[in-house]
Amino acid sequence: MKNYSYITYLGSDDYLIGVLALNYQLKKYKSKYPLVVLTSHELSENTIDIIKEKGLCFMFVDKIKLSEQIIYNNKKMGVDNWNKTFEKLKLFGLISFKKIVYLDADMLILNNLDHLFNEKNLSSVISGTKYPGNEDWPQTLNSGLIVIVPKKNEDKRLISLIGKGDMKNAGGDQGVIHAAYPNWPEQKELHLSENYNLLAPYESYYLSKGIIDHSNLNIVHYIGSPKPWNFSFTRKNKYILREIYKAIFKNHSIKGIKYTINDFLYYYSLCKKIKQNLHKF
Repeated sequence: MKNYSYITYLGSDDYLIGVLALNYQLKKYKSKYPLVVLTSHELSENTIDIIKEKGLCFMFVDKIKLSEQIIYNNKKMGVDNWNKTFEKLKLFGLISFKKIVYLDADMLILNNLDHLFNEKNLSSVISGTKYPGNEDWPQTLNSGLIVIVPKKNEDKRLISLIGKGDMKNAGGDQGVIHAAYPNWPEQKELHLSENYNLLAPYESYYLSKGIIDHSNLNIVHYIGSPKPWNFSFTRKNKYILREIYKAIFKNHSIKGIKYTINDFLYYYSLCKKIKQNLHKF
């Protein structure tokens, strides 16, 4: 339908490879809707040239000014990357689009996702709470994937919440969204299955316990730092060994580890290939 788009956010040059991998996978699974890149003015000219050369649509958004306290506290907590995600809040006011499926740039798409455009506004996923040790995580949405029906000035409302309440001292875009829609956890019709946003560190556990079947898995989300496209050969092997260790000693099951490793190796290889092809720029 007209003005239906996937959108991702590129706030720094370092995530370019993730964006290009995301676009590749959407095309691989024959999405009929385009990927639009929401971009920061802080990107280099080279990155912008690559986006243009790849034929991606992009939109610039102005940087949101943060307090020094938020910047400092996020850095102190080791999540200073959150300081570059607040611009995602602009999505909620992009009324030139009828409906958006927002996707983080560090996601591996495993199936066609076009049916998500049939979901309601603010449909999203509660991610990672079924993993041992995460029982106390908030039972609310992960902002890595959200279905959004933009509304005039809704972005301004969300941005006005930065620095207030729970957001007074630190946090990222996800905390603002939680504050803006406090009743979301009770709106069960908006809760998508975790197969739309399975956090990569928990993939083997979810598969081994039958929480998710790999045949129905749509998205693996490679949260954390560094990203797979920045892994060295040694780091890649350590990642695989760690997943095997977790399967044996934490999951107490090797069921699912094959899929977990294969997904990672595919994503790693795809990103590596894209990275190599960028050397000409």
